[in-house]
Amino acid sequence: MTAIPLWNGSQAPLQLVAFDAPAFDPSSFDRHRIVCPPAISRSVRKRQAEFFAGRLAAQRALAPFGLAHHEVGIGAHREPLWPHGVTGSISHQRRLAAAVVVAQPPARPALIGIDIEAVIDDGALAAVATTVASADELVRMRLWPMTINTAVSLVFSAKESFFKASFALVGHYFDFDAVTLTEIDTSQRCLTLVVRQALCARIPPRTVVTVHYFYLADDILCTSCSWQPLPAP
Repeated sequence: MTAIPLWNGSQAPLQLVAFDAPAFDPSSFDRHRIVCPPAISRSVRKRQAEFFAGRLAAQRALAPFGLAHHEVGIGAHREPLWPHGVTGSISHQRRLAAAVVVAQPPARPALIGIDIEAVIDDGALAAVATTVASADELVRMRLWPMTINTAVSLVFSAKESFFKASFALVGHYFDFDAVTLTEIDTSQRCLTLVVRQALCARIPPRTVVTVHYFYLADDILCTSCSWQPLPAP
């Protein structure tokens, strides 16, 4: 089973659910006791399939905590709302969904975010590259021992993982340039990001965050971001 490295040196299992959007049957929600919100029930089949697969992965990730059938709600910004005492993250791409859940330390809560992405194709490369990375970052990325398509996809995913982990504290959307890539360690499969903006009191500028990565398939990668921010003031 794939495991996600955590802030305390331990690991958490990553739950994966494969799905086929065109063949998705909406009755799957009832069969698996997963609540289908009205907005999802009115959406297209692809969105229903993505949501179901993500919530099924979350259900399996919650099971070891005795919370398998606890509803994972939807926040004001479409973020998942986790049961008391745990935190987690959900991600999906065109055929695969993933979720991870960890116990939340009461004394000093931790953050966790995951993201899965298919490696972008040549047609989208230029637009994504200039959106996700600065000119200096792109120069560094072109030196990595991988294609530029994979490098851009990896940085996109890493910054998405950071965003998902941070959002509960930050409480608002922020752009990719809120953090900058400083280095990659391909032997340990991790990247280092440094916060450039004052996102919130507990995530100030110059906060250093490690993002781990691995491949789920030749063309699908996964990143995870887990750390403990500063204590609450």
